[in-house]
Amino acid sequence: AIIATAYALVMAISLFGNLLVCYVVFRHRRLQRSITYTFLVNVALSDLLMTCLNIPFSVSRVLLDHWPFGQFLCSLVPFVQVMSVYVSSLTMAAIAVDRYRVILTPLKRRLRPPHGLIIMAILWILASMAALPYALYSEVVPIFTYRLERKTKKQMTFGRCQARFPTPALEFRRYLTLITFATQYVIPLGISGLAYGAIVRRLWMRSFVGAVTDNQRVRQDRAKRKTIQMLLVVISLFALCWLPLNVYHLVSDVGASESATRHNSTAFLVCHWLAMSSVCYNPFVYCWLNANFRDAVQTCGRLCMR
Repeated sequence: AIIATAYALVMAISLFGNLLVCYVVFRHRRLQRSITYTFLVNVALSDLLMTCLNIPFSVSRVLLDHWPFGQFLCSLVPFVQVMSVYVSSLTMAAIAVDRYRVILTPLKRRLRPPHGLIIMAILWILASMAALPYALYSEVVPIFTYRLERKTKKQMTFGRCQARFPTPALEFRRYLTLITFATQYVIPLGISGLAYGAIVRRLWMRSFVGAVTDNQRVRQDRAKRKTIQMLLVVISLFALCWLPLNVYHLVSDVGASESATRHNSTAFLVCHWLAMSSVCYNPFVYCWLNANFRDAVQTCGRLCMR
């Protein structure tokens, strides 16, 4: 009951927040003219996909003794799960790079929404390619057969959805886990960290031209702190939410050949829940702390109340 409640809470908050992001952006043409909101919708879509497919099937795989959903979903679900995580992390890095270009190179031509759509398509293609091995090597492996009727000899076979990698399977799993860890976590985190670090340094070192009154300086310092705080929250939440699950996979797949962690459902569920909770934070971190988005939400609220 506790596990179901915890995941249900994450799913409810995620569905509300991410659907709100999509609705507000699609209703306001002013927001659609900014590539930032194009990326935010992409994050919301990948988080919705993660909410609808990653959470329920991952939990059922751990809690159920067998996989009752068939071979098609056994291949589709891991593919969609890994792809959605890639899209979310790569889009986060794209947002960081876009913020870097806007703040550090303001004279360069800004990217427009059509460019954002092209970048989105590229990210989804790259994510699909990275997730393809998880679809190709996922199979329903029979674990036991139950005889329904002794006279008719009717039987029901139960199986688990497992990854059946080519030999040497252990080495293949290790390399795939390392590559996934690097491309889904380390590289996006590194790109975002470098970009946001440069932004923070520029904001603190920027000199203001002309006379500045005490009140103006206070407002400027307050604006600096808010911007830096939001950037640090973005990168910290991503790192903290996804680190435990990545460490879990590194220990279970790259560590010893027979690791107890691989069969520890409690450890997996704790790490998995923390990672999945990131789908709740993204709408509020990226959008709710943005004044333009708050104004758009208030406008939509007034229209709905009429």
